[in-house]
Amino acid sequence: MKTSLIIVLFITSISVFAHGTGMVLEINQDGYQIDIDLDILEPRAGQAVRFDFDLLDIGEKGLKTDFNYIWVRIQKGQKVVFAGGIGKADFGPTGFTTVLPESGRYVISTRFQMDGEKLVEADTDFDVSEEKETGNSEPFFNLRFLIGAVAGLAVGILISPLLRRK
Repeated sequence: MKTSLIIVLFITSISVFAHGTGMVLEINQDGYQIDIDLDILEPRAGQAVRFDFDLLDIGEKGLKTDFNYIWVRIQKGQKVVFAGGIGKADFGPTGFTTVLPESGRYVISTRFQMDGEKLVEADTDFDVSEEKETGNSEPFFNLRFLIGAVAGLAVGILISPLLRRK
């Protein structure tokens, strides 16, 4: 019982932070909504960026659509930065991390597939800012740290009465 509650709280906290604190690219195409979530609000040249992908069926009240493979290409002009296939993750978000080498406008192309059959394919663009100057300009307490600390405190407060009942 206690273990089940802990697992439910953990999974709930993950789903609450869907579309976390980063940039969200949404594409409506052929009855689907493609969600591309970046882990940061403003991608910068030379900085690692996490891209997570999801597919929703617009006709089914936005319910997630099952897929087992995504083909992704990111390019700036004629220069391809990333191209490859990604199998759907068994647990957690389906995605990858890459470094965008230059500032400017990038195009991301996605094709979602199920058992070799194309479900939907679409492109969109996004901007990458100049590389940030090195130095200690980042605040010590950033938004992610604060969200994690508050979520951890809340889960700890909720779980502590259960652990004391032993």
